[in-house]
Amino acid sequence: NVGTNFPITIFTNGGVGIGDQTNPGQGNLYVSNKVGIGIGSPQEMLHINGGGAVIGNGSTSTSYVGVPGGVLALRNTNNTNGNFSALDFQDYGFVVNSRIASSIVTSATDVGRLHFLTKNVSSALVEAMTIDEFQRIGIGTMGPTSRLDIRGNAGEDLLMRLYQPGTGGSGGAKLSFQDGTSGLSDTDGVFVGAASNGRASFGTYEDQNL
Repeated sequence: NVGTNFPITIFTNGGVGIGDQTNPGQGNLYVSNKVGIGIGSPQEMLHINGGGAVIGNGSTSTSYVGVPGGVLALRNTNNTNGNFSALDFQDYGFVVNSRIASSIVTSATDVGRLHFLTKNVSSALVEAMTIDEFQRIGIGTMGPTSRLDIRGNAGEDLLMRLYQPGTGGSGGAKLSFQDGTSGLSDTDGVFVGAASNGRASFGTYEDQNL
């Protein structure tokens, strides 16, 4: 034990407790309150100022599914449906500008959704994009009903732009529609496109136009 009222405790198993006498286990560190790195008055449980953080992983696995280490985990210890964990992006005044959150849909089966929020001109966080548990993407909606569900706001145009920079090429920008019978290719299916000469094109890949 070190210091007045034992604020630092070193245990025989190599564990260290700071703030109280909780034994964190062999070789581990336990801190009962906020930790500041590069700052004397931390605002959260871990507050790093003046630099970044590196998380290393010695695994040689090339799969990002089930990686045993080297990951940043944000965990909500209350598994009630609807609860969430979030990563906030803040300005110098600790004001949130945008957020990425993961919500619990069904705790029993660990089903979740991913939410992307940005701050609008009214200084309110609004949901810009959602990826649900069926891998459906919603832009402008929290409840997508198709693989890509884009919804605009009342009173404004809804525009989706495909832009091919430069000139030349074989056909400018295209929106392609294909089924799964012959796989993904540039020889099957139909398309809607804009050619480099300014003309609109509608057709199949066999004849290139209609």
